[in-house]
Amino acid sequence: MSKTKVHKKLTSFLNKTYEIVNDPGNAATVAWTSDGMGFTINNVPDFTEHILPRYFKHSNFASFVRQLNMYDFHKSREEGCENVFRHPCFLRGRRSLLRDIHRKSTEIVTESALSKSDCQRLLTKVQELQHQHQALEATVQDLRTENRDMAQHNQALLHQLSVYKAREGKLEGLLNAFSGQLQTLASAQDGPFRTHLNSHEAPLCLMEEDQPLEFDYPEKQQSEAPQAGDYESSCEDLPESNTGPPEAADSDMDAEIDLMLKPEE
Repeated sequence: MSKTKVHKKLTSFLNKTYEIVNDPGNAATVAWTSDGMGFTINNVPDFTEHILPRYFKHSNFASFVRQLNMYDFHKSREEGCENVFRHPCFLRGRRSLLRDIHRKSTEIVTESALSKSDCQRLLTKVQELQHQHQALEATVQDLRTENRDMAQHNQALLHQLSVYKAREGKLEGLLNAFSGQLQTLASAQDGPFRTHLNSHEAPLCLMEEDQPLEFDYPEKQQSEAPQAGDYESSCEDLPESNTGPPEAADSDMDAEIDLMLKPEE
């Protein structure tokens, strides 16, 4: 906006304000002070509802007062009225002095600064915030992806753990069954052996303590009693196949154990 347009706009406000105060028809609502160096608004509601809309196309009294302050008008309480406004160049009968009324220099400097350096600084700050926002969005997206992957991995681990627990239960049941089968097998094999021992306990108990243990072999049997040399020769005559590991016996035992572990139909 050029300086000429700003000047015209500012002068327009001052001119309209001067017309409002200088119009005798508005004297009951707004008029010059007794010394002519200011004006007073006697009836604010009437001034807001009827006078302002005719000159400024609005009915905002606070906005009108704000404009007066921008032109360095000072408000005071005089002559029994609370709304008295004065300016050294706003005088009765001296309309030509309006050209010497300007907006406050601080206001002009502030607007100029905002339109150049401050606006550029604010624009740079906004761009920085946009970049930070984009970086945060990317980080949040990465965290969401990582969280989803971790959830899937945890789900897979839980499934694998459930499988291991089920397998552990099966193995425990199988071991219990196998232990029971072994105990049953041991009890079955231990019964005949204990019966055989019990049948020989009575004669042994009837023997006297000092009586020597003698075996009454017939002459023929004594002559056939094995000697140490005969035992060694008999061991040498054994086939080599009998001296190796009993693979056939192990196979039979495995088959027997599998048969025992097989559930009854």
